[in-house]
Amino acid sequence: MVKAQVAANPKWAQELSRQKRTIVDNKPAPAYTYTEDDTRIQAAFGWGSEDVDMQVLAMVASGGEATHCMGADAPLAAMSTFAHAAYDYFKQRHAQVTNPPIDPIREGHVMTTDVWLGQRPNCVDVALELDAGADLVRIETPVMHQAELDEVSSVLSTTTLSTVYDPATESLEEAVKRISEEAVNAVRDGAKLVILSDKTFEPTGELLYVQPLIAVGASHHALISSGLRMSASLVVETAQVWSTHHVATLIGYGASAVHPYMLFRVATQLTTPPAEGKKAKAAVESNVGIENARNALKAGVLKIMSKIGISTLSSYHGADPASVVSSSISSLASMASPWAHGAATPSTWPHESPRRPARHRRVSRVQTQAPRSSSASASTRRSSTWPSRARLPESAV
Repeated sequence: MVKAQVAANPKWAQELSRQKRTIVDNKPAPAYTYTEDDTRIQAAFGWGSEDVDMQVLAMVASGGEATHCMGADAPLAAMSTFAHAAYDYFKQRHAQVTNPPIDPIREGHVMTTDVWLGQRPNCVDVALELDAGADLVRIETPVMHQAELDEVSSVLSTTTLSTVYDPATESLEEAVKRISEEAVNAVRDGAKLVILSDKTFEPTGELLYVQPLIAVGASHHALISSGLRMSASLVVETAQVWSTHHVATLIGYGASAVHPYMLFRVATQLTTPPAEGKKAKAAVESNVGIENARNALKAGVLKIMSKIGISTLSSYHGADPASVVSSSISSLASMASPWAHGAATPSTWPHESPRRPARHRRVSRVQTQAPRSSSASASTRRSSTWPSRARLPESAV
């Protein structure tokens, strides 16, 4: 009775007329094309053959994550002599209990990955009728394909910022600062959606790119510092996403959604026969393979959320949900959250840029530790066998 009386108030109809909400769901995946240059772009963004054969192929073929055996003898990224993507330095936090606080399978009805894009009005201004109304778009998963991104861009005022830069004219620090300032200026000029894209990167050896985790973390906190964070959403369009950990880390440090265009190009390659009379690696249609990859990433994000007891993606968004594992903690913390946790300023970020990133490699204990019988002191052995600083690439060509 009380609910009916409150709902019958004509004020609610007036309020709803001021709000515009668009739902984007069940849109078929468009066609992606894999070219010869994409192989070099994959190498530049840190892809390895095992990423395609062990992770992506399983997602494309089955719609779920690959199953691996327990244990990993590869060294931590901070203690590896090889280059790693920025995500590898972040480890997801989880609840310290015997079983997960939420089961994403049996309790899936209370969990959701719905994302609202656009300007979110202040609840106090809405109550006092001081807001100008809301223009929001809802998507069912944070992993978008090109058709969904195009539709969202047609509804919301959108600005696309390139994360590619020329090292001959600006440093990594200057590029990150420029991108952050461009994001703030775009939102001040009325943009409701800011896309951070590295699609313009070309594997010619002349250009570099700011890693997406660095770009989105810096832009996220720049908008917070400017008081504009609730005025727009950040979307990352990148070739450096191929696992659930990548998606979860980007969302945890400020991205509302991700468009992994290279992942979908690889999905197209895996579902296309290499030659006449040959069979494709994944026995599904290309559009089905893309949807399978999206579903696998969505299920993986739900699993990661359940580890920490979070049931909605909005609670995970921008929550800094990972721990930094690095021999240069301040540099890693400043990378994704430059002005958070009392971290160092961007001038302390590592600027090394190896020629080509390598994936995890198995390194035996003999290779990583000095013999105990050595006459050198413990501190000398440590400095001679472990890198004193994490090597985070600006990019690689």
